Amino acid sequence: MVEFTNAPIEIAFNDYSRPGWTTYPVGPLRNDFGALYKELERHGNPHWASTEASPTMGPSGGRHALTTKDYLTRHFDYGATVIVFNTGATSKELSKSLTEGVWGTDAVNAYRTFLNPGK
Repeated sequence: MVEFTNAPIEIAFNDYSRPGWTTYPVGPLRNDFGALYKELERHGNPHWASTEASPTMGPSGGRHALTTKDYLTRHFDYGATVIVFNTGATSKELSKSLTEGVWGTDAVNAYRTFLNPGK
């Protein structure tokens, strides 16, 4: 996991803050967030945050079947209380892909459905 987060997962846990990670659906987090859930459980399942995120990771991440709803579920159904979406990137192409993943019609509709499940 170090190669993805630039730091060991466990250093996010301390007595002074809640844990948080970058949670792009690539690398070790492409198929699930199991590595994060395991460490969260080990520390009593505290509330946590995704401190940099997008349901898509642009052209370099390839196309995959993860929907915005599934992405939100990976967070909020497992104790996340904050997701900080990112649309800034090192290239126009990647920024465009991130922006579409965060603010595109499909994403906005997924937010509405996820946050208002009875409607």
